[in-house]
Amino acid sequence: VATMSVNDQRTSASVELVHHGAAANSQRGVVAWIPPSLTDEVVKTNVSTSTLCFASHSVVNLADYTSVGLKQQPNNDNDDAPSSLSASASEEPIWHVKETLCTQTTCRSKDDGLGGRHVITCVASLSETLQDHASTLFTAALVSGFADGTLTVWMRNNKGAWTEMAINCEDAAIAKDLPITCVDAVWVESEKTMLILTGTSTGAILFECQLSITEESQYHLSVSRSVAVFSEMAVGSVRFRLDESLNQILVLIGTAAPRHNRIHVLYTPTSKAKDGHFHCHYSGFLSGHEDWITCMAWTHDTTTSTTTTSPPLLATGSQDARVRLWKFTTTAISESSSADAQNTLNDGEEPELVPTNEDHELSDSDDDAMHEEEEEEGESRLDIRHNNFLTRVTLEALLVGHEEGITSVCWYRYSQPVYNQEHLLVSSSMDRSILLWTPDASDGIWTPLTRVGSAGGILGGSVGSSLLGYLSVALEPTRGLNMLGAAYGGSIHVWNLEGVEKYINSQQEGVIAPTDERVLSLYWKATPCITGHFSGVADLSWEASAGQYLLTASDDQTCRLWAPIRLVAADDEGSSIWLEVARPQVHGYNIAAVTSLSCPQHPHYLVSGADEKELRGFDATETSLRMLDAVTGSSLFTNDDTERVERAFIPSLGLSNKATAAEGAEEDAPDDSLSSNTNRLKLPLERDLGAVSLWPEVQKLFGHKTELYCVTSTLEAQSSYTTTSNTSDVLVASSCKARDAEAAAIRLWRAREGKSHQVLSEGGHKSTVATLAFSPDGMFLASSGKDRRLCLWKRGEDGQYSLAWAKDSAHKRIIWSIHFLPFGDLRILASGSRDGTVKIWSFVGTSDGVEATTISSLSPAFRVGGKPDSVTSLSFCPKPQSNGAALLALGLESGRLELWNVPTVNPLEGEAACSLNNAFAANLCHNATVTKLAWRPMGSVDSPLTLASCSMDHGCRLFDIEI
Repeated sequence: VATMSVNDQRTSASVELVHHGAAANSQRGVVAWIPPSLTDEVVKTNVSTSTLCFASHSVVNLADYTSVGLKQQPNNDNDDAPSSLSASASEEPIWHVKETLCTQTTCRSKDDGLGGRHVITCVASLSETLQDHASTLFTAALVSGFADGTLTVWMRNNKGAWTEMAINCEDAAIAKDLPITCVDAVWVESEKTMLILTGTSTGAILFECQLSITEESQYHLSVSRSVAVFSEMAVGSVRFRLDESLNQILVLIGTAAPRHNRIHVLYTPTSKAKDGHFHCHYSGFLSGHEDWITCMAWTHDTTTSTTTTSPPLLATGSQDARVRLWKFTTTAISESSSADAQNTLNDGEEPELVPTNEDHELSDSDDDAMHEEEEEEGESRLDIRHNNFLTRVTLEALLVGHEEGITSVCWYRYSQPVYNQEHLLVSSSMDRSILLWTPDASDGIWTPLTRVGSAGGILGGSVGSSLLGYLSVALEPTRGLNMLGAAYGGSIHVWNLEGVEKYINSQQEGVIAPTDERVLSLYWKATPCITGHFSGVADLSWEASAGQYLLTASDDQTCRLWAPIRLVAADDEGSSIWLEVARPQVHGYNIAAVTSLSCPQHPHYLVSGADEKELRGFDATETSLRMLDAVTGSSLFTNDDTERVERAFIPSLGLSNKATAAEGAEEDAPDDSLSSNTNRLKLPLERDLGAVSLWPEVQKLFGHKTELYCVTSTLEAQSSYTTTSNTSDVLVASSCKARDAEAAAIRLWRAREGKSHQVLSEGGHKSTVATLAFSPDGMFLASSGKDRRLCLWKRGEDGQYSLAWAKDSAHKRIIWSIHFLPFGDLRILASGSRDGTVKIWSFVGTSDGVEATTISSLSPAFRVGGKPDSVTSLSFCPKPQSNGAALLALGLESGRLELWNVPTVNPLEGEAACSLNNAFAANLCHNATVTKLAWRPMGSVDSPLTLASCSMDHGCRLFDIEI
């Protein structure tokens, strides 16, 4: 519960989320769609009106489709070529995250207090079924399952506001806190009930949830019943099918056993029984798959009746690299033949459920007989008797084409107007391909119509530089012009269908082109991906000279570069979104820290530290700078005299990037759109980011004896437009993991020269130095860490630093973050600790050295277990408020973010009270420990304020702040 002391007279800073960069979780089924609600007008253009949903860590991201402007290189033959963005820009379509839904549930696992298992493993959207079965209570709903067994539902009201509700199972025998591997849900409008089906390693659970709205217009979802409809066997996929014309809900459960995997079929009427509950009746199973059943999808026609000529098809995919199509044909039968089953349901008795695992054991002879039966075509594999209908299930087709396990299948809604086909199936696989299947017009055999995918990247490289396969495929439901493939490693690849308009228009005029002609002219064009870190983000750093871009370092062993790019349709000239445009480092170790050393003398240089003993320096390439020029619409990046290489390469047996191709690893052919030899520059695709946009390593700094932990620089401290440095030297300070005073030494470097400047150990720390901060003028270096000792090192006239002041037990727990006030004449330092306090220190020079005084302190407003949350990161705003007070940003262990007013007073005036300025809304915050906060450097007093944050929830967020 967050409790806040708010002064009614204060004015809060306004906060707007402008960017959230994070990769999708590497799980099947974490991507879904929210089509436009029935009250929205579908825009008849190529621009999608649907919202893309994908899960990253424990956050659900909502992304929209838009276009950005990319400035093209001028023609060398025309010196008068226009240089403005508007005159020479090309449009690039992209998806960007506009909103995030952050769960407020906590980890249910008792053995993991850090929330490491509180990660979304599957997402289901009710919105697609709501197009056919509209709800009067909500416009969209998302169901998400977690690795710790948590189950939540997000609902959107008519005003666009989202509400989260946790689904709790009261039956202890069912609720075992096991990872939810798959989930599906269906809304029954007549009963105002949501049915949710989850799969785990021990079976499947059906939740019956009743929706109501309180007097305060708040949603309330209560679990009226939960039942284990399948047990004693792992479940790989689940699926509902609601058919109101048949008064039937089919419940499908696909197993994930070592052998004899089956699709178990249950059904229930769409109305509740006399006891007020839905009761599932077991009908039988469909066999044939030889490995885990990973995915299932129904054709979109839900108007099936006894007179329809197109029975619904079910597509099932498996780890056996096969897709099977099942046809469900329904006919009417006499009432007497189904009376027994009907009476069982009406009496409210629990019907027969799925048999136990022991009942499924088959002998080898049974297994052979099963395969022999599959060779007989047209024979019914299962009969489902329900109400006055009989549904016969037959095997329609066996699709063979993928080389590895099938991860996802979906049906293309617009197969008829686009490809002139009644049905078109899309499948994804870990073989790095996505296939589009249609039946042959002559013999009905299903064959691949076309193939999309990406084979780029470093062959045999790390996940950050190569594609290992697709985990999900999704087609935009409004017009079907966008296809998305979620790859292992989290990047979401995007293809747009080109050349379709002429076929849609000609079909409206009565001219129908054959499928073969369409296949030759239609083209799925690869467009920029949705990218981000797929593991915890440990550090970030702004480009030091003017904050032109942001660098992030992560446990996913990559360092990424994010830059703003202007929106094409923006009314505001300054309106832009942030994209990953380069990946300077792809490493073999987790990258723990990064700092920018970009300055006018040598722009675009960075130093990073990883879980190894040396620091590495990287210099920008011509390729990356051309891209930065294109996205910003300026020529600031390429107009310097620094000698640079065109691009870098990853060695086959090395850990870092090299500047020559002879030392590079074998690559698939990358896109040449980033090369200087092409006339048209395009935003990089995932394969370009992992291979072409690398920066070469130009320096190694040796000296530490254990893994690097913290890195900072004198340039990083100069974020305010009022900053003036007393020295021209650019120094880097670094620390490593330590258990003794020798390893805890702080090392100072002249990084560009590759030389050690000084080692600070005497009188210093005895354990890991977790945080370092230079003063804006470079005269002081503050350090602290696990030993709770706060040290201040002063620079002498000879350029060497010496210990000027130290305080043992400056806090009661480990000190995670310190930061100097970047403006003003007073030397003020803030320190944040795990003890839930922030202390503001003032340093004054004396004849004996330096004297320190605590001028104020505060505790975060957000509390955990009744105590203030731990402070893991903090940063002073580079601009004072109108009353002269400083604005301090806090990042907490829970992921929450807060802004505090901190008076900057002379220590002789005594302590001053701090006040809360703004506690960020929960959906704007992170869901795991905030590891770093940093304000964008300001070039002038009118520069906008931008706050960057990163977290162990895999996310990097940017906020526009107005004070």
